[in-house]
Amino acid sequence: MNPDILVVVRASPLSHRTQEVLDSIRSHLNSSVRVVVLSARPGQPIDGVELRELDRDWPAQIRNLVVESRCRYFVIASAVDRYLSGAFEAVLQTKTDDGQSIVGRALLNVRDGTAEVGPRPFRFDYFALLSGYAYVAPGAVFIAAERFLDEGGFDRRFSNAAVYDYLLRTGAAHGVSVCDTPVIRTEATPFPGVPPEYSLLYALDCARAALEHHRALLPPGATLALTATLAHHVRPVRDEGYYDARLMSLLKQAADLNQRWWEYVALRSVGSEHGSDDSSRRSASPPFEEPIVPTVKDRLPFNAFGKRWNTAPSEWKDRVRAISPAPVWNVLRRSRRAWEAFRRPLI
Repeated sequence: MNPDILVVVRASPLSHRTQEVLDSIRSHLNSSVRVVVLSARPGQPIDGVELRELDRDWPAQIRNLVVESRCRYFVIASAVDRYLSGAFEAVLQTKTDDGQSIVGRALLNVRDGTAEVGPRPFRFDYFALLSGYAYVAPGAVFIAAERFLDEGGFDRRFSNAAVYDYLLRTGAAHGVSVCDTPVIRTEATPFPGVPPEYSLLYALDCARAALEHHRALLPPGATLALTATLAHHVRPVRDEGYYDARLMSLLKQAADLNQRWWEYVALRSVGSEHGSDDSSRRSASPPFEEPIVPTVKDRLPFNAFGKRWNTAPSEWKDRVRAISPAPVWNVLRRSRRAWEAFRRPLI
């Protein structure tokens, strides 16, 4: 019997983190789910799990696995992903058009709280993704196998962000369905579902993939994520004689860009009632002890999804708007914008 879902876990080498993600998957094992672990050094056999040696050309290996299994969907899990109970059932119950992949919601462990990124209600936002805001966790993307094979599989040029590039290639043309039920609990440093040791490679490939689809200019999200990740990785390094001093000073000043990236992808605190295991029953307190951006003045007006921040307007503005007829209020607003444009430098 052909499985409905093929779960591929990339692990090099096998570790306790791999065992944890496998434990979260094995509770779902039945005839409709097949699990394959790709590792550079496969260890002892694991009940219900196939162990295979990881090829250097792993995108081609994934394609061959999809052809062999004849599955409906496949998903690539990372070592930081933990699948929630009922996740696979919820994915299979999601309504889709022919050949559409399915993106599920991902809950994030951030400090002592549970958070989530992306628009709410959750949706697949192609233009936000194209701008470089990789808010979709790769382990929550269930790729339609038939469409995947028709498209030729993953692009080897972006092997560290293969799912991101695939969504850019197929999302606009064929659409992506959304499973509103949370399917995984994962980490984010800063990218959801990407282990920290791969975050810089992921940021580089996201930037390259975004440029492939938007050749005129490196999109803002890709620029911000790449700079923030580079600053995060280089900052602890002792740089005597290796990095240029000016470069290091600039990167040290960029230390808060991770927080700014979280602002763009609409990080927000959520309750923990979605999790079913003891490890997921965390405090529902906000994920950050301090504001993501220190003051309202420093906030950017929009996030990646075109939504204004929920900042309370001033009391004076509320009173004026309440008593002003609509034409008068529109004139005042246009005058303010014209005055701001007049004062803004031309360079």
